[in-house]
Amino acid sequence: MTSKISADWIRLGVMLRGQASDEPVDLESLLISSLDQLRDDARLFWCIGSWLSVHHELVNTRRLGRMLDSLEQQRSALAGLLLEVALLQNPEAQNLIHLQGHCTELEEPQVLFSAVEKLHGYEESLGDQWLSEFQKWGFLHYQWTDKRDAVRPISWLIRYVREMRIRALLGAGQEAEILERSLRQPTTVTQANRELEYTYTATHSAAGRLIRRGLVQRVQEGREVYLRPDSEVRHWLETFPN
Repeated sequence: MTSKISADWIRLGVMLRGQASDEPVDLESLLISSLDQLRDDARLFWCIGSWLSVHHELVNTRRLGRMLDSLEQQRSALAGLLLEVALLQNPEAQNLIHLQGHCTELEEPQVLFSAVEKLHGYEESLGDQWLSEFQKWGFLHYQWTDKRDAVRPISWLIRYVREMRIRALLGAGQEAEILERSLRQPTTVTQANRELEYTYTATHSAAGRLIRRGLVQRVQEGREVYLRPDSEVRHWLETFPN
């Protein structure tokens, strides 16, 4: 049976075995929740690193940075290493370098994958072959793996994954987040501000830009004013490419 985390990554274009999730994926939350599974699943680790190298511009750096700030040491170090793997494949992904500033390394080194950690004598036999890029985060491993051939391209994401389609069009920022939430259900600026943890002024400005572009409308119901996607925009986002 496919785990929820694997199903979500399959939805985002990672070629793993199993069925893709039918529900929209919260990318930043998925990255954080995946950390607990990565030391037990080497393929998932390498695939996520490669996904980030290819699609780093779809990551909301501000939001993910706040999430990384709250992690305990081991998960923080693992996130830093995951970003390192992506940068080995794409050194020009400057937003990933910025995100590494929110991560801290392990104080006591440990073998990266739990299955390998259990092998008797493994650490001693490869003691002079550890990768320095991994060691700086406190993990021991002797090679890194490029899985970009297991990551679907941006054209596929635009065609089949609505939440990534929005980010490709609007950028991975507040405007995309507001539009995505308004597609799920009508939301007020106050509600969007509370959920997204931006300042009210920033949320109000982002909503205004969406309205001026014709992507979202203000609809009053009683005393509340809700943000709703334009009906034609909703139809296009939900039915493209059919």
